[in-house]
Order: sequence, then C-alpha cells, then structure tokens
Amino acid sequence: MSVLVRNGSALALRGVVAIVFGVLALLLPGLTVGVLIAIFAAFTIVYGLIALISALLRRRGDQPSLGELATGLIAIAAGVFVVIWPDLTATGLLVVLGIFAVAIGIAELAVAAGLRRLVRRAWPLALGGLLSIAFGVALFAASSEGAVALAWLVGVYAILFGASLLALGLMLRGLGRT
Repeated sequence: MSVLVRNGSALALRGVVAIVFGVLALLLPGLTVGVLIAIFAAFTIVYGLIALISALLRRRGDQPSLGELATGLIAIAAGVFVVIWPDLTATGLLVVLGIFAVAIGIAELAVAAGLRRLVRRAWPLALGGLLSIAFGVALFAASSEGAVALAWLVGVYAILFGASLLALGLMLRGLGRT
C-alpha cells in the first residue's frame, strides 16, 4: 500500500491548515501586508513540514513520495524566504505566492498522477493542483491589486485547495482501513 494512502490523515491535516488560513484571510481582509506575509510564512512552513513528515513516514522498504517531498521542500523554502525578507512589497509577495502556487500545483498534479495508479479517486488532489496553478496565474495577473483584494483571493484559494486535500485525505483514510 502506498505511503500516501497510509498517510491520508496527514493530507487531511494539510487541508485543515489551508482552510484555517483561508478563513483567517477572509475574516480579516484588512490585514496589513506585513501580517499577511507572516500568516503566509507560518502556513507554508507548517504545510511543508506536514508534507515532509508524511513523505518520510514509511514502512520498511517503502520509498518516500517524491511529489510529497517536493511539495514539502517547496513550501518550506517559500515560507523561509518570506521570513528572511519580510519587507517584501505587495507585488513581491504576489510573485512569491504565485511561484509557490504554481510549483505546488505541479507537484500536486504529479502526486495525483502517481496516486491514480493505486486508487480511482485521486481527483481531489488533481483538482487542488489545478486550483493552485490557476491561483498562481491569477496572482501574477493581479499584481496591481491592493492588499484587501489579495487577502480575499488568497482566502478563497486556500479554502478551495484545503477542501480538496481534506476530501482526498478522508477518502484515503477510508481506503487504508479497508
């Protein structure tokens, strides 16, 4: 059985973290760019750590999921980048968020493609990957928008992406029990 299937709970947890982040962004759209940067950094680091732990937790003989390893490393790198340079402008934040979203989307599509060989219902992860890519492109296109528009865009994306991860995690948890 795949490491990813056995770690459905970790995927569900990543989904919950993303949903919480999205709800915070929607409830507090007037956040300053600095606070939004701090929340984004915390989210990406926690998200990345969960993905790395999930990829590395394996039974003897199982290989870690390269897609999950990539997802974790990309997320942690984005979070650390934002922590090191917190004085990014709103445009800079949009670029970092856009790059993060597109890279995570590609990694999630790769994981979904590999998972499809094991289970038929990998569509939530593929949908999350497509949402991430679309979100990244939208961020690049919206580089002149204000912080409130950014908060709403980030919030909606995080909730939708988190819901797709939560759905897949719950499906995989159920599959692992059967």
